[in-house]
Amino acid sequence: MNVSATTSLALGTARPGLAILWGGLICGTMDITAAITVYGQFGLKPVPLLQGIAAGLLGPRAMQGGAATAAARFNLPLRRRVPRRRNFRRRGSLLVLPGGPFHLRRNFVRPYRLLLHAARRAAAIQRASSSIFGEDDGNRFDHSRHLRRSTHHNRRESVFEGMMNRPFRARTSQWGPRTACFILLVIMVIAPVAIQANTQSQKENDLDVCKDSRDPQRSIATCSSIIAASKKSDVQLAEIFMHRGSAYFYQGDYDRAIADYDSALQLRPDFSKVFDGRGLAYERKGDHDRAFQDFDQAIRLDPNFSEAYHHRGRAHQGKNEFVQALQDFDQAIRLDPNSANPYYYRGEIYQQQGDSTRALQDFNRAIELNPNFTAALVRRGLLRLKNRDYDQAIPDFERTIRLEPNSAPAFYDRGLAYEGKRDYRRAIPDFDAALRIQPGEPDALYARGLAFSYTGNYVQALWDYNHSLAANPNNVEALNSRGVEFAREGKYELAIKDYDEAIRLDPHYNRAFHNRSIAYAHTGQFFRSVDDAFRYQWLRYGILGVAIRAGLLLVVIFLWLRFRLAQTKSSSASSPATSS
Repeated sequence: MNVSATTSLALGTARPGLAILWGGLICGTMDITAAITVYGQFGLKPVPLLQGIAAGLLGPRAMQGGAATAAARFNLPLRRRVPRRRNFRRRGSLLVLPGGPFHLRRNFVRPYRLLLHAARRAAAIQRASSSIFGEDDGNRFDHSRHLRRSTHHNRRESVFEGMMNRPFRARTSQWGPRTACFILLVIMVIAPVAIQANTQSQKENDLDVCKDSRDPQRSIATCSSIIAASKKSDVQLAEIFMHRGSAYFYQGDYDRAIADYDSALQLRPDFSKVFDGRGLAYERKGDHDRAFQDFDQAIRLDPNFSEAYHHRGRAHQGKNEFVQALQDFDQAIRLDPNSANPYYYRGEIYQQQGDSTRALQDFNRAIELNPNFTAALVRRGLLRLKNRDYDQAIPDFERTIRLEPNSAPAFYDRGLAYEGKRDYRRAIPDFDAALRIQPGEPDALYARGLAFSYTGNYVQALWDYNHSLAANPNNVEALNSRGVEFAREGKYELAIKDYDEAIRLDPHYNRAFHNRSIAYAHTGQFFRSVDDAFRYQWLRYGILGVAIRAGLLLVVIFLWLRFRLAQTKSSSASSPATSS
């Protein structure tokens, strides 16, 4: 955009009518401020003062509700003519009643002089009112005469003696039409400049709102209004399209985001950030090939673009290409060591690979760089929970709850940590909080049922198991636990049905074989009980474990048989001696 276009745009936005309106508002604000100041300092009501101002500016008709009203308010005698002609010309014709001569050009400052005179008179009356109202009617005439005399001879003791001194009157008496016209001209020049500055500030605020994607709806609306104005250069307009595309991305509308990124690239083909943003949109849509193309192009345009390496690493991670993902995360960390996201996602890969030590180091670094990184806090807490480090896991979940009070997974995970410590009294309220935030969540229902079972509340535990299985019938843990509750009540047939369903869903679930073996034993099905017991040993300990346990069992049987044989021999040896 050239200079002439910018000048024409600035002139086009200036509105004379709006400037005049602003000028009138400024003058009115000054008058109201003066009236309120007089009222606050001297107790004179501002309405008569403002009426006097209006009488001096609007003509004879306004004087009926203006100067005349103010004079009647303060008991001022208004005369139809000013006695001295020279004073009339110098001071104007404000004191003439309606119907007399009126000179607008000489009355720009005169209303304030009338107001000062009226305020001075009213203040004197108020000072003397304390002595007048306390005495009988016979003395009031003398007091009023003394009041007139004191008002006439002691003007420097009035309310406005600092404003009505001789230098002030001398200055104001020389004010004339030229000064008034100059003041009006200054107001009319300053008002459009102020309006233009306000407009420019509003444009800058709109640009900030357009860049802020935390409120996608507002950002989209603001960017759209800027694009519709079409007063930006190609480079600036490309940035506006990019910001609106980011807002669409955060809103989940990836097609519109890609369309805006395409528009930005048409205006600026070497915009690496736009390639990176479009690659993210393609990745969210599942189009990994186009996503990798855009990430590669962004890196070619800007080899030091750390976010592009980070986003390409996440794309590799989504495809389980962990080697390439780790390389991209390492490069992103080298380019920007103070970014927490690459550490976090690299820690996820280490955790998936079973390297808990490196994963914990990366999570610690991510939290150190961003103490409010809730995802890293949760990951570190889950890692510690898996390692049965419950005392370290609980503070991570507590920090997450402080940052996100409505996070149901945080309450659920902290409940699991308390349950791991066998502190079921604290675990149950956390599961309750998770279910209040996310009602009917099957995992939370199962975990709470397990806690109720350990505390002896078997009825509530069975209720939670039933509702958990209603939401998720394929939960083998819930099936096994409900089978245990049925067996505890003596309902072995129902327990065996739950164990059968759990084994059907997961043939390698050894706990179901163990519990079903016990149920078969209680129902008299001994061969099935022995078969399930053997399968349980096989699944839990493997072939070596089964061999060791079988050997120990044979040793126990051998020792038992030897003991029985020794008892038989001793009994047979003692029987002949007894008979003899």
